[in-house]
Amino acid sequence: SIFEQQLVEDAAIELYERYGITFDNETIIDGQPLPVFQELYEILLSQPNTQRVATILKRFATGSASIFNGRTNVEEGRYNVYDLSGLEGDVQIIALLVVLNRVQNLVRADRTERKLVLLDEVWTLIGPTSTERTTQEVFELIKLIRGYGGILALGTQEIEDTFSYREGKYGKALINGSKIKVMMNMEPEECAITGKIIGLTDMEMRSILSFQRGEALISVDEIRIPVSIRLSDAELEVITTDREQLQKIIRKEKEQCGN
Repeated sequence: SIFEQQLVEDAAIELYERYGITFDNETIIDGQPLPVFQELYEILLSQPNTQRVATILKRFATGSASIFNGRTNVEEGRYNVYDLSGLEGDVQIIALLVVLNRVQNLVRADRTERKLVLLDEVWTLIGPTSTERTTQEVFELIKLIRGYGGILALGTQEIEDTFSYREGKYGKALINGSKIKVMMNMEPEECAITGKIIGLTDMEMRSILSFQRGEALISVDEIRIPVSIRLSDAELEVITTDREQLQKIIRKEKEQCGN
């Protein structure tokens, strides 16, 4: 309820004040210790009118979702990867919101610095398993990065799922708002959906349906160009997920070790 939300906020304010942190940004010092979730849980548990909320939040302090009960230990550099594939349900959604918030802060840090953000499997962010909050955060990032000298690249293999949330409202907005579109081989249903939104010709859709690995149609505004991408052996070894190619790489490494 709104009442309990306010009680949680009051407890959070009290907790941060214990660490000397207030709404005044001057009280935040680099490197100073910050509170963890269990401390908030203990405050809520100690007060009769917030014990119900404490019980609901207990798993984030000592239970199955206690991965959030700790201080940030990410060492960020010029190239950072956030992998949420091992998380499920509401835990994944919360982690996603944490990561998106962090990425937005990194984007804002320096308007003069060039930056690139890659979001893979974007259907998980705006598809059937998404929420209104996570979807809004994705679009907030899209609007934000344009004004901070950045580029946002989105990738997905599940076109139908990308257009299943809110009757495809957000999926259409993503495609229509993308300056450059790269379309690889698709299933007929996916190609039909994409073609209708982008305005592909019948010939372009037939080409997409027949594309082999490494072939794609690049669309920039009204210009569309078919391309064939060829990788060097070194590049292929880094990015391939093909089972047979991976087996060849493993055999090659074993042979080299044997020599």
